[in-house]
Amino acid sequence: MGSAVLTAFSLSIIAFQMSCSKSANAQTGGATGLTQLGKILIVEQNGSGLASFYTVNYDGSNKTLIPFSLPTGYEYPVSPATGQLSPDGKTLFIDAYQTATKTGAIFSCSIDGSNLKATYNCPTNSQERIQGAY
Repeated sequence: MGSAVLTAFSLSIIAFQMSCSKSANAQTGGATGLTQLGKILIVEQNGSGLASFYTVNYDGSNKTLIPFSLPTGYEYPVSPATGQLSPDGKTLFIDAYQTATKTGAIFSCSIDGSNLKATYNCPTNSQERIQGAY
């Protein structure tokens, strides 16, 4: 009887081990559900302070202009100009500076350059820089 119990126990362990999956499948996007876009944000700025923002693929191909202009009275506070893409790649955030009030602002626009708006206005006589968008 003891050997029958031991055999049954051994067979149950073998069956359990055979039923366990030995592979792991990675899921993209993690907890946020976002996928890597494979894009880089680049800024070209000429000597007069005018800047153009582009996206390019990781390999440098498919350079695409993000066409927008800052409102009158605003300029880029640093050279080169700075910006950040939102994690989903649909929104660009841009540092700006209002020359009349010496006050910084952060603007946002859609990746196609539309819907430009002031997203954040810094306190008077102060400037803040975009450090990330997540």
